[in-house]
Amino acid sequence: MIDGLLNDYFSQDQEASLVGISTGVQVPNVFGTKNHPYIQILNYFMEKNQHIVFTGGPIATLEKEGLLKLELAHLVLTGEAENKFRFFIVNLFDKEEVRPTPGIFFNSISGISETLGEPDFVSPQCNLISTYNHIEIEKYNTVGSLGPLSRMTNPDKKYAALQMIRGCRGQCTFCELTDFRGKKVAQYSPSVVLSEMKYLVKEHGITHFEWLDDDLLYSRKAITELLNGIIDAKLDITWAQNVGVIGSSLKRDLLNLMVESGCVGFKVGIESGNDERLKQIRKPARKKNFLELSQLLPEFPSLFVIGLYILGFENETYGQIYETIRFAMELNLSWNNISILQVTKKADVSEVTPEMLQNTLKNKSRESQSEKTGDTYSKFQKSLEGVSDYNPSKEVNREKNNLLSSNKYSPKELFSFPTDEIHDPANLQELWFAANLLINFVDNKNLKPGGNPEHYVKWLKALILTYPTHPLMNLFLYLGCVAKGDVRLSEELFEKTQFLLETSEYWQMRFSQFNLNGFIDHPLKHAQEIDARLTELKAEYGFH
Repeated sequence: MIDGLLNDYFSQDQEASLVGISTGVQVPNVFGTKNHPYIQILNYFMEKNQHIVFTGGPIATLEKEGLLKLELAHLVLTGEAENKFRFFIVNLFDKEEVRPTPGIFFNSISGISETLGEPDFVSPQCNLISTYNHIEIEKYNTVGSLGPLSRMTNPDKKYAALQMIRGCRGQCTFCELTDFRGKKVAQYSPSVVLSEMKYLVKEHGITHFEWLDDDLLYSRKAITELLNGIIDAKLDITWAQNVGVIGSSLKRDLLNLMVESGCVGFKVGIESGNDERLKQIRKPARKKNFLELSQLLPEFPSLFVIGLYILGFENETYGQIYETIRFAMELNLSWNNISILQVTKKADVSEVTPEMLQNTLKNKSRESQSEKTGDTYSKFQKSLEGVSDYNPSKEVNREKNNLLSSNKYSPKELFSFPTDEIHDPANLQELWFAANLLINFVDNKNLKPGGNPEHYVKWLKALILTYPTHPLMNLFLYLGCVAKGDVRLSEELFEKTQFLLETSEYWQMRFSQFNLNGFIDHPLKHAQEIDARLTELKAEYGFH
């Protein structure tokens, strides 16, 4: 399928001589992941033998040696690549002199080589407005969105992404940002970012923005200046933050500015409900900071706030996992993204072979470099001979974890493992399922008296676009519609849930395992029935 899409775009007479491919979603072993699109796309362009192919991003940075060994790219640009790409272009086309930069990896006569130079740190200063002359950003919303918060706001809104802060003041042990970018934090000027926003609103009709920053609240002065600028300019926009902010930075005055400037929601990185674990992972916040935030949030009912949690830290006990689950229930946020710790490890280059790629990498039968790319690429390659060296950079030293479980415990059993016992990785998937069901569905504040079922329904509608055949989501979307009094839609969703269950043995098993069949056997018709039934279910799981 990917080859067909690429063929449609890159026709045989395509004149592009440089092709760049990047992906940001890290996986434990990209070479062993069946049909991974990143590998397929790289292979497609290398087999065409018509382009110089370069790649970058977190996966490329980690797996540079394997990518070059398998000839999946001519060049791997590690870390942030603005300076590296400029250095490459200058050397390729004999333009003005530019300071040499390390971090470009390539195959040379002596093996894998790296460019040399002073440490490369990108400090963003430029204004990006002119780049929008080349893209129709106002049409992006017609083919997708930036995430559920964007879809929840309004899928028809024209959107754009923004960035003010690069890097993060936190150095959390589980996060790969430091390995990718380093420890420094840099920022665009708030006035530059505001100018970009004004331009996008006026010239492209953008009405929703999503921040890409890893630490949007890094500089209290900068974020305050920017939010006040948005308010003063009366831009009439909405915005959301999809990367977790640092909870200790959120105070009442800042939350006021966020709401007044158009914020509809954000994520906050919490990770664990155990203070000792938070200290171990170097999280720049403690439980008291999150509790203070949760006590402030009722003052801002328009905000949809999502907590981010991780289960399965090294040597984490069942008791610590249960602490995290209970803490999430105590904080009572709008939603919670619960993840199983994903541990990645650089592939052993000696084991990276075409066979290991399974169906992802096709059998290659490439000849030597074609005349179209050979001369220019060789020219760049030769220009680096004698000024390059290869020293493997710091690698991520983590072990692969087993995320799947064949064990099917009852809810009470899942929440009753010995609290001082280190968790069994084989049980993590089941614990994740149970925790997600309990926190986000059974105990969600917006299905309780005084909650905001409208928020809940909008959010689940945004999620369900990605999971249209998910009976659990359809079931609780039905309950949300009952809670908000939408009789017609609730009836439609109830029938859809029944149908989806009838066609899935897996979900029949899950509904039976977690005592959900009562909702099907005895459908609820009134909002006041929902809390009573969910309270009973929570007690059946062992929570009162």
